[in-house]
Amino acid sequence: MVADESTITLLDHPMDAEGWSSERVTLRLTGDGALALRVDTGGRAVQLQFGDDVSLYRREYAVTDLDAVTRALPPGDPLDRLRQVLDVRDGDEGTTVIDRFLAWLDRHGIGYAETERTDL
Repeated sequence: MVADESTITLLDHPMDAEGWSSERVTLRLTGDGALALRVDTGGRAVQLQFGDDVSLYRREYAVTDLDAVTRALPPGDPLDRLRQVLDVRDGDEGTTVIDRFLAWLDRHGIGYAETERTDL
C-alpha cells in the first residue's frame, strides 16, 4: 500500500506538427489500493473518430485488488515492477501497452474494470 497517490508515465507522445495525434499512458496507484492504467489520446485523429467537438479520448483500466497484483510481481515497488513487466519501448502506442497490461492481468487471473470517456 502507498501513503499517497503515485503516478508514473509509461508513454508520452506529444502532439505532432500536423496536430494529428498525441498520446499519454500513465499508471496510477492510490493510497486506497486502486491501480489504474490510463491512456489519453488527443488530436485530429480523435476528432475524426468521435466528432469535431471531442478533443480527448480516455481509456482507463482499473484494478482494485492490489494484493493480487503485488503477489504476481517480484518484490519491490509495484509501479516500478509493473513498468518492467509492461516493457514499454520506443514506437509503442497506447493500444500496445493496453494489450500487454490486460494480457498480464488475465494470465494472473486479476480482474479489472474498463471505462472509456470522450466528455472531458
